[in-house]
Amino acid sequence: MMSRIAAAVMLIGVPALAQDHPAGHVETTPGSLEHFDTTYDVEFGRMWVPMNRRNPDGRTLELQFVRYKSNSPNPGPPAVYLAGGPGGSGIGTMRSSRARTFLALLDERDFIAFDQRGTGQSEPQRLRVDRRVKLPLDKPPDLDEFCSIAQDIARDTLELLEEHNVDPWALTTEQSADDLNDLRIAVGADKLILWGSSYGTHLALATVRRHPDAVAAIILAGTEGPDHTFKLPSNIDANFAALGELVAADKVYGDLLPDLVGTTRKLMEDLQRNPRTLTLIPGFEVTMTRSDLQKVMSQAMGSRSSMQEFPAAIYAMSQGEYFKLATSVVGLRRVSGRSAMSMVMDCASWSTAERLRRIKREDRTSLMGATIDFPFPCACEVEGMPRLSDDFRAPVNSQVPALFVSGTIDGRTPISNAAEIAEGFPNSQHLVITGASHGGDLFTSSPKIVEFVKLFLRGETLPESVIEGPSWKFEPPYVKSIEHELLTVLTTEGYDAAEKRLRTILADPKVLHLYDLREVVLNALGYAVMRGSVTDVALAINVFRLNTVAYPESFNTWDSLAEGYMEKGDNDNAVKYYRKSLELNHDNTNATRMIQRMAGEQE
Repeated sequence: MMSRIAAAVMLIGVPALAQDHPAGHVETTPGSLEHFDTTYDVEFGRMWVPMNRRNPDGRTLELQFVRYKSNSPNPGPPAVYLAGGPGGSGIGTMRSSRARTFLALLDERDFIAFDQRGTGQSEPQRLRVDRRVKLPLDKPPDLDEFCSIAQDIARDTLELLEEHNVDPWALTTEQSADDLNDLRIAVGADKLILWGSSYGTHLALATVRRHPDAVAAIILAGTEGPDHTFKLPSNIDANFAALGELVAADKVYGDLLPDLVGTTRKLMEDLQRNPRTLTLIPGFEVTMTRSDLQKVMSQAMGSRSSMQEFPAAIYAMSQGEYFKLATSVVGLRRVSGRSAMSMVMDCASWSTAERLRRIKREDRTSLMGATIDFPFPCACEVEGMPRLSDDFRAPVNSQVPALFVSGTIDGRTPISNAAEIAEGFPNSQHLVITGASHGGDLFTSSPKIVEFVKLFLRGETLPESVIEGPSWKFEPPYVKSIEHELLTVLTTEGYDAAEKRLRTILADPKVLHLYDLREVVLNALGYAVMRGSVTDVALAINVFRLNTVAYPESFNTWDSLAEGYMEKGDNDNAVKYYRKSLELNHDNTNATRMIQRMAGEQE
């Protein structure tokens, strides 16, 4: 079973209609939703807005929201969550652990989960270019070819929008900002509180600029300013250096990897001189270069879970083990389309010429290079792609109260972003969370976060400007890849030989410590083989079988094995192993559901 976030069961009670109402039309339906064993009164809302306000006589779009009702007799201005991405669903976020933070506001005000245009339940829905291009794995990547493919996907995106009669200029942050003013009117509020995450902060700032009288306050968790769409290489390097300090202080890696940055630089220099080629399985070779390692690492700079894997991966590479990088490179060389909303929104926000020049300068000397956004901005440079003027990217100056929330290990929206934007907000406060990365850490890593948010919304000064956030637990070091070793034996000698090799490793403590043999490792490998670039279900089943040998008492290993057999179409074995999983964990609802599904298919 693949890992899932435990969250509330949430059903959106109002189905989407293929009906075009005039702008300003609003429909609401009362209902209830359950989160964390508590039932909340809500209002399911739909509103219609102009597709493109430059063309007021054109089509309209249906946008959806869920309004959670406050239990206060005198509620303050409602708070609206603005998801990041762009492309995240505000309604969908209420299925995550962040919901606890938002629901804590209900004793003082309503809370609104809002799906921005082009996301979740709001129109234009689910427009995505279904195009996948595989670049060669056995030679260094051609970055010009990569850029050309990305531009082709951008052109396909514009064609897709035209086919669905969607104006590309409908998918800009300015249009979404105007939607928020229409949302305010739809819910009958004088002002709104905007709580944004990442791109959502970009949208909140645009709304403050365009509709200052509609905003009571803003909370910016991971600030992306008007000119921050494309990231600075120097910020990525600074974040990696901060990570290096955590690694050097770690009781395990302090001795093994005292200089994370220096070791990584040496690895990159070596890959630049001598690209490495690794055979994953017979006939499947991957060649790795410096740009591959840069891209893999820079992309992970917004994820604490990914960064916690860095020390083990870097240490393994320093000992000559490159399997983890090779498997990541397989994903990098597969270019696929983004959602239309995501691509056009980012391209429209674009960048000032000064910032683009700075990115280019820093690319030449930065450890990570300008890889975090690649193939942006080049993907945007196609005819017909919207691009807002530099007025959109100018600094925002406002008297609106603002709370900036930043993490000390956030490579995507660093503390410096918030400090820069705060210069235009004299009524602002800045909460820094030590150890926090991007995204969820800025909402759930400390109970003080929601406590301080509520103090801020009451107009009070925060008692602390720096609070302690999540602790970091790095993955254990290894010098040999169990995945690579067992895959090689499976594909050359067969299952019995692979199982014998695994049992030999498990029985010898002097050898076992050389490998990362956590349950999740082979589980992830099995899914990668079953649904990734290799796509070999039989091989995946054998990987899952090996994991049951290593972890026979884990319900999850048997659940994954059952799923492999179900993927193969062998329902008898699938049911057999789902039942085995249920014996170990009677609460495994996934196994129960899958058994019922297969029973239904046989009727």
